[in-house]
Amino acid sequence: MRWIKRLVWIPHVWINWKRWYFMRDFLNGPNGNTDSIRALGMGVFDGIHRGHQVIVDQCSHLMTFMPYPRAVLNPEMPVIPRLTVLSEMQHLFPNTIALRFTPAIAALPASEFFDRFVVQQLAPKRVVVGEDFKFGANQSGNGTVLQALGAAAGIDVVVVPLVVQDGQPVKSGRIRTAIRAGQFNHAVDLLGHPYCLSGTVVRGDGRGRTLGFPTANLKIPDTKLGLLPGVYAGYLADTQAPVVVYSGSAPTFDTKTPRHEVHILDYDGDLYGQSLSVMITRQIRGERQFESTDALQAQIQRDSQAARR
Repeated sequence: MRWIKRLVWIPHVWINWKRWYFMRDFLNGPNGNTDSIRALGMGVFDGIHRGHQVIVDQCSHLMTFMPYPRAVLNPEMPVIPRLTVLSEMQHLFPNTIALRFTPAIAALPASEFFDRFVVQQLAPKRVVVGEDFKFGANQSGNGTVLQALGAAAGIDVVVVPLVVQDGQPVKSGRIRTAIRAGQFNHAVDLLGHPYCLSGTVVRGDGRGRTLGFPTANLKIPDTKLGLLPGVYAGYLADTQAPVVVYSGSAPTFDTKTPRHEVHILDYDGDLYGQSLSVMITRQIRGERQFESTDALQAQIQRDSQAARR
């Protein structure tokens, strides 16, 4: 046991040991150290939509949960695809910290969860949550419980009311439903920002280049909610270069393999193997089958012009 005592007296070893505990529980650390966490938002924050943004605007950091808590609490239920995977959340809000949500963590009493992760590991001066936030075993913790725990620990707790639009609360499930129902532009309005689509560029069949419109074939994570078949306008997240995104199975060529293809306007480089993030602003049209490649080329040209507007 002598080595444990030495950890107490050797500061850098103690710091490394503390960091090991932190990284055991979290997928990533805060930018800087935990002293920089002034106000911490807690929640799933899938999509970082208009309802979340009221919380985000009050926070220096966010703590989210990976995987989706419902997948841990109800593993027999179908997996809920995410509006934003972690890398996309960090693009929208860089100071996002992800807790590794496990059955053991889900079983912690609300008070123990708060003490272990909020008080001891993150130590914010303020915590901000939505009024529907739940935490702890059997989701026993809510805003009222959190305020009591915060008062005992000297941490200010703010509970934010739900944001209502068109008579209904803005929630991630409502946005997923809109996307699946083909109401993409309405979903973007509920999000309050473009829909982020990220992945790795993989080799496709090269047909876009043959047609004169080279595309990056984007492989998105299995946990990500993809787009319904159609053509969309947007821009690259890093350079803001305009793009046209096609989602579908290319019925004109009878390929039957769904894909997300990104045509970057005025660009003809090689992106194979690279990560790519696209911000999609609106749907231009639905999927169509064309009688000839000439008709398809003419339509892609019109889609490209529409994406520039």
